[in-house]
Amino acid sequence: MIEQSPAGVSAIQFVSGSWPQRLKGFNRFGMVQEAVREVSGAAVETAYFSFMTSSAEKNLDQAKKAYAERSGQQSVSVAHGHALPTGYASALDHLTFPATYTWLDYPRLITEMKDRLSPVKELPGGDRGAAYLPFLHAVRSAFAANAPSSERTFVHNAKLYRLKTKVSPVPEGLSMVAKIVEPDTNQESEFRVWYDPSDGSGLPLRFEFRPKSFLHLSFERDPQISGPGFRSLIKQEQV
Repeated sequence: MIEQSPAGVSAIQFVSGSWPQRLKGFNRFGMVQEAVREVSGAAVETAYFSFMTSSAEKNLDQAKKAYAERSGQQSVSVAHGHALPTGYASALDHLTFPATYTWLDYPRLITEMKDRLSPVKELPGGDRGAAYLPFLHAVRSAFAANAPSSERTFVHNAKLYRLKTKVSPVPEGLSMVAKIVEPDTNQESEFRVWYDPSDGSGLPLRFEFRPKSFLHLSFERDPQISGPGFRSLIKQEQV
């Protein structure tokens, strides 16, 4: 879901997860909420809140074992923070919830998380003139740039990452290959997004990525499929 207010506030929400009843009870999910306030085209305040069920598997054998095992509790990692032109702040929490919760329960999960989160740690950033964007807004900014290649910095979980993109035409519109470069190590992870620049919704037609060597995920837009309804993030015109 993408929202835009006349006052220059934009919000993006994304949630996804498995259907446990179709996967012998296998239950993994995550969600992201981001908000950005702009003045004269520059981000002056940004915020993000995201969580994901923990996935410690490092190879296919561990993944097969995790698929077969079931527990009464679900570990969830929660990242949250905000940024101003003068610096940014972030925190990472590891919480536990009943394994009966699925991605359809995300509104209830958010409510139950709020009182269990750590205070964010303030980090210096200098006066850049603009605040660092969170991840989804950085991707959206790359869409809007409509350039053959681009590079920008985004903030997540107290780290600054580089997003390098290359765009090429395809029959359905444009295809963007994006690489996320981690700080210090310069390790890269890659994903690909297909989108139609004339589509006013701003939503991708398809995207795919390989978060782990044994896991390849592909998401496609399907108007016939519905998930949990989103709640507006900008009714009060605040980030």
